Amino acid sequence: MGVLVGLIAIVLTIISVVLFIKLRRWEKTINRLEIKSDQLEKDFGEKTLFLEKIILKIEEEVDYIKKLKEYAEVDTKEIELIAMKLKNLTKNRELDTPVGILVESNNNLEYLEKLGFPLDAEDYFSYGIKCFSQNKHQSAIRAFEKALELKHDFAEAWSKKGDILVELGMYDEAIQAYNQTIKINPDDTKAWYKQGTMLTELARYDEAIKAYDQALKIKPDFDLIWFKKSCIYALLKDKENAIKNLTQAIKLHILFKKIAKSDEAFKSLRDHPDFKKLVE
Repeated sequence: MGVLVGLIAIVLTIISVVLFIKLRRWEKTINRLEIKSDQLEKDFGEKTLFLEKIILKIEEEVDYIKKLKEYAEVDTKEIELIAMKLKNLTKNRELDTPVGILVESNNNLEYLEKLGFPLDAEDYFSYGIKCFSQNKHQSAIRAFEKALELKHDFAEAWSKKGDILVELGMYDEAIQAYNQTIKINPDDTKAWYKQGTMLTELARYDEAIKAYDQALKIKPDFDLIWFKKSCIYALLKDKENAIKNLTQAIKLHILFKKIAKSDEAFKSLRDHPDFKKLVE
């Protein structure tokens, strides 16, 4: 009888151990499932939030398209280009902004302004550069002027406006633009040079020489300015200064020796021995 009780006790002990081991395994499995469940819930929440953002973004873009359709200037092709951009919104990349879509579809600033997009001086300046490169001079001037309204001390905008005015043959206005550039940045060698060139075109030689001299104070090795000064002095029949400045130009670049031989500005110096010696 005692042996039977002992055997039963051993069996019960074994069963208890087995059950304990299985319970531990079940607990670990349950814990793993709970962790996976939490992660899945988190991932699902994040993906749901992302999709909600995309849907909201698309709704916003659709509203912009509806606004665009209100303007007669926007043709069907431009609308189609923008619509094509919208199709890419759900791709795994940063969502485009309405401004980005319009700019990438080669739209112009008038549309952005009408739609109330916030544009800064840099936006107008960049657009002006683009118009200038396409020979759309009036649009470029307007863009630079808008940039200057927002940022009056925008030296580059003044300079580029001057460049366009030169293209249009408006030399007096160009000089005024370059003057503004110089007021903002007195060390702008190119602005001094451009101003001198326009003053020369207007036969305002004394002022041109002063502008060129200012540029040379900043950049003494500006060879073209030395040559242009020599041309002015030659036109003024100032042979001494003409040869002096031409000598400096040739020292800096031998090419000016060849140019001086055929340049009409040196017509009065053709027979001068110093000139002949210099260009031989």
